[in-house]
Amino acid sequence: MKRFLVLVPLVLLLAGAVADKPVAYWTFKTTPSTLATVELEPGDEIDLIFTATLDPEWCVYSTDFSADAGSQTTTFEIIPDDSFEGVGGIRSVEPRRKKDKAGNMEVSYFASKAEFRQRIRVLSPDYIVKGVIRGQYCNEKKRLCLPFEQLFVFSIQ
Repeated sequence: MKRFLVLVPLVLLLAGAVADKPVAYWTFKTTPSTLATVELEPGDEIDLIFTATLDPEWCVYSTDFSADAGSQTTTFEIIPDDSFEGVGGIRSVEPRRKKDKAGNMEVSYFASKAEFRQRIRVLSPDYIVKGVIRGQYCNEKKRLCLPFEQLFVFSIQ
């Protein structure tokens, strides 16, 4: 019983240490990247680029496979605003593919670096695009998946 009481706090401490350490660093930019010096006109289209740099051994799933596969796709919630409109949906840029062990279906994922893009039509030169990315980071060696939420903001300001 004493061993059990010693092991429980140790396991909780280790789980907390893994959960507290970020496994990805996100950056957000637009293309063309010179938008700060270029005046946008209503109707111009730009790409929003979401990039995650992942720690070794970690992956994040893409947006382009069925949720029936068992793995959690990465989703993007963009808050509607009168200063822009979406053109098409989020695109995963060159994900890898593999068979998911749980669902025995093909899934797409990113290791080391992930890139997603969303094209928007600017309706106002002082646009602002905000939202949240949701998904999970997974480490097959540790048999661990951590859910995440990542806020983002794009603006010309």
